[in-house]
Amino acid sequence: MPPPVTGDDDPGDVDVAVLQPDVNGVVWRCVTFRPWAEVEVELNANPEGLAAGGKFDDGGAMEQDEPGWHTTDTLDFGMVISGEIDLDLDDGVHHLKPGDAIVQRATRHAWRNRSDKPCVMSFVLISRDVG
Repeated sequence: MPPPVTGDDDPGDVDVAVLQPDVNGVVWRCVTFRPWAEVEVELNANPEGLAAGGKFDDGGAMEQDEPGWHTTDTLDFGMVISGEIDLDLDDGVHHLKPGDAIVQRATRHAWRNRSDKPCVMSFVLISRDVG
């Protein structure tokens, strides 16, 4: 089953969203990344309570020993809508600004908003499982 995402609405009225598409499917997401300094404060207060950078638990894909690092099972297209963000990869850090786009295919990575303002990104995740 795809992992749930908790909404930002009233805690008693939690929305559920799908992170990964069904077989042969596509999922579109718009994500706001808070400044990493805010996320680190929450991680230090409750290391098990947050998947770094967001309020979701993706069923184990997040690396517990390196908060925020994960590998997706999808072909991902992402574009920065507003703000700035760093895409951390095994080969280094790539700084992205509005209009910059990325394509990832099962790449180990982490997103870090090292600025003091939120960063909004749009993602299209395409299933690599063709059934």
